[in-house]
Amino acid sequence: MTFNLWGHDRWPDRKEAVVGLLEVRRPDVLALQEVRPDTIELVETTLPHHRRIEDDLIGWQQESNIFWDERRFSYLEHGAEPIGQLEEHRRLFWARLRPSDGSPDVPDVVVADVHLSYPDNPEEWEGRRNPRVEQAQRTVAALDEIAGDGPCLLMGDMNDYRHPLRIFVEGGFEHARGALELPLVPTHPAYPTARDTTQVIDWQLHRGAIRPLATEVIEYFHGDIAPSDHRPLLTVYSLGED
Repeated sequence: MTFNLWGHDRWPDRKEAVVGLLEVRRPDVLALQEVRPDTIELVETTLPHHRRIEDDLIGWQQESNIFWDERRFSYLEHGAEPIGQLEEHRRLFWARLRPSDGSPDVPDVVVADVHLSYPDNPEEWEGRRNPRVEQAQRTVAALDEIAGDGPCLLMGDMNDYRHPLRIFVEGGFEHARGALELPLVPTHPAYPTARDTTQVIDWQLHRGAIRPLATEVIEYFHGDIAPSDHRPLLTVYSLGED
């Protein structure tokens, strides 16, 4: 699952919705954006079998983090690569995980979590230049080094529906809905919690020996409030050549 937690906007009104979503879905791997220390703690409490990246780099506490169910995966390594985001603490965050079943036929997987720059930042608005083009190019170059030809998941809030996706596809990635020949579904905003222009800006992409079996843009409400202004994306993958 990829899920933009929306920082502290309308918090704590959304708290029970976040808890309810995670208790119902319990994803094996969870890529989060716009985290805060208290929302990370909430996820840890709600998913007691999950572990996350613990690192002194502030971006892991204030921007993004990756959780995984320790019954399904074990941790190997992680990193945070600068790709030119305009926000101070954002990076391309990643973790290398190993399936816990011990099968030699199932490879390790790199899980990458990225939040590209918001279109209304002053530099883009005044300079009339889309910074997400270069950020996407640097993302692909970084994952070429980190993951090579191995299985790689790239998930997150791209704040864009066009140029980054084209660059990712040129870099060998495919998005889950495209692979399953499904129409795109808007991921932002989640009504009635937020109101804005309808957009497809959250993506789950894959490359290497991994393929999607089913995917969903989640509609979830607790009472009359959604967990975030973004809809979470959930995809079931098969890992390995067979």
